[in-house]
Amino acid sequence: MKTTQSIEIIEAMFKENKKSLHRNSFYFIMWGILLIPTGIAEYLLYGHPSFWMIWPAMGIMGGIISFA
Repeated sequence: MKTTQSIEIIEAMFKENKKSLHRNSFYFIMWGILLIPTGIAEYLLYGHPSFWMIWPAMGIMGGIISFA
């Protein structure tokens, strides 16, 4: 395989990867937005006996948003 062919293949792979990331960017941002308040809420609720319940609740909420 020639060098130019290799470079063309690599460039095509980069372009395809950019498209794939762009299509899924909403979900990356949404899960990031859900994780930050969940971590803060867990920290604030730490003394409560069921402080850990915030994680499954936010996971279910994120799943519903993702599949809706």
